[in-house]
Formats: sequence, structure tokens, C-alpha cells
Amino acid sequence: MSKRLAYTFRCTEPMRQSIEQVMRERNIDRTSVIKLSLYMLSTYMSRKEVRAMNLHELVKDIERMSPNQKRSFAEFSED
Repeated sequence: MSKRLAYTFRCTEPMRQSIEQVMRERNIDRTSVIKLSLYMLSTYMSRKEVRAMNLHELVKDIERMSPNQKRSFAEFSED
């Protein structure tokens, strides 16, 4: 059996709200929300055209995916 590691991070208020919204809407726990998010990001990042992007281009591309441009990544990740 593999050893599982625990990772922690400081969560901004918009992050907390987003996580809790998905938890309520899908009736899933926080760990599942984070696992799904990482799975989606790693799938996206494996695309050839995405691997060629720098961080700024990557963030802009992800921001464009938002259906209604809720907020920028900066607003989402900074207090």
C-alpha cells in the first residue's frame, strides 16, 4: 500500500466560497473537489499547446474558459 501525503494551503475567501459551492451543488466532500480540480488541471496541462505557454499565457487561457468571467485569477487567489 502506498503512503499518502497530506498537503495544505492557505485558502482565500473566494477559493473557500468556490470549493463550498461545488461541494453543495455536487454533494461531494472537499477532498473530492480538490482531487477533481487537480485532475482537470493536469489533463489540461498535458496538452501540447498548453505545455508551450508561459505562466502569464496559461493564466489568461484559463481565465478565458470561465463561462461568465466571474473573476480574474488574481482576485481569486489574493486576499
